[in-house]
Amino acid sequence: MCFLTTEGGISPNHGEMGTDFIFLKNSLQNDATTNSNSVFYQKLATTSAYMGHSMGGGASYLAAANDPNVTAMVGLAPAVTNPSSIDAAAQVDKPTLIFSGSADAVTSPESAHLPIYNALQSSCKVFVSITGGGHCYFANSGSVCEFGEAGGNFSISREQQQTITNSLLTPWLNYWLKGDALSITTFSQVLNSETGITHNETCPLLATGVKEDVFSTVQVYPNPAKSTIYIKNNSATPMRYKLINSMGAEVRGGDLTTATGSIHTTGLSAGVYTVIITQGNQLKPYRIILE
Repeated sequence: MCFLTTEGGISPNHGEMGTDFIFLKNSLQNDATTNSNSVFYQKLATTSAYMGHSMGGGASYLAAANDPNVTAMVGLAPAVTNPSSIDAAAQVDKPTLIFSGSADAVTSPESAHLPIYNALQSSCKVFVSITGGGHCYFANSGSVCEFGEAGGNFSISREQQQTITNSLLTPWLNYWLKGDALSITTFSQVLNSETGITHNETCPLLATGVKEDVFSTVQVYPNPAKSTIYIKNNSATPMRYKLINSMGAEVRGGDLTTATGSIHTTGLSAGVYTVIITQGNQLKPYRIILE
């Protein structure tokens, strides 16, 4: 994880900050692949995410609108910037998670966080409102941010807000950046069980949870796959499948009506996909590489 230190003055240039996001990400990834003298050489993944708080959150959408290679997005109470982060979000189709404090006294959820979320073109996007949470509680104490939110009507502590945030942020990033298939199940379970939040979501990856015994007889193979992915179901339990691409969009789907089903992948690009097997409101993801 790397942090920008630019545009921290009284009159920051939001557009330049968006450009700085792209420059930093590309510089690190170039070092990791081409510069054998760099401490990052061959030590960084090819996946990446832009994440920012407040102005940085808004600027991250300015970056993503101009960077087709970023993998995912996270916004912490993102602000409306100039150029408009709302307009930029309308050009972003990456999987996105936005956090908002319902008692935010700096950037209004109604005029900033939700309009950015609603503008997004992503097929997998999640909006989490932390009940009683503030704007500056996403940051550590002692920041300049707190002067603008003095006397806010918060009903939870900074520690509680950050605990809730991290319980969702960690599995979100583990899934999209590290390829940990079960992390999306963890994310879904927390999203549906955490009592300190309300949420909106549009994402075919998400369901209420997983019961391993339901899927103990299921096999998904081969991995890597080429033209066909096979799903073997040795139980009599009716199930469905979805094939999800790296953008979180469903590209194939259907019922498992025989002991061995197949997903034909003709016309799909090579890359990392997720096969989601569902039974009722339970799911289990299987990460598949398509060559």
